[in-house]
Amino acid sequence: MSGKQAGFLGKFGWYMKLIQDEMRTLVHKLLDENGGIPKGKHEAVVMITMDNSGIVTDFCIVRSSGNKAMDDAVQASLKRAKVSQPLF
Repeated sequence: MSGKQAGFLGKFGWYMKLIQDEMRTLVHKLLDENGGIPKGKHEAVVMITMDNSGIVTDFCIVRSSGNKAMDDAVQASLKRAKVSQPLF
């Protein structure tokens, strides 16, 4: 990790954690509403872009969870996602 990356994580790590927690909650809620969370450990890596008000404007699944239902829930959740506490 470069010094620039470490500085960014040190300054904004709390915000990245907030986003992860809120996105995870949205995905779990959607899965619960549609038959439940798939068995096993599933983790998708997603790159998101947000505007200044915290609305997700673009996203890309960088690494699939390996489970179609989970990946579909991630995509559906991010299409309507807004972080509760905008950064600016």
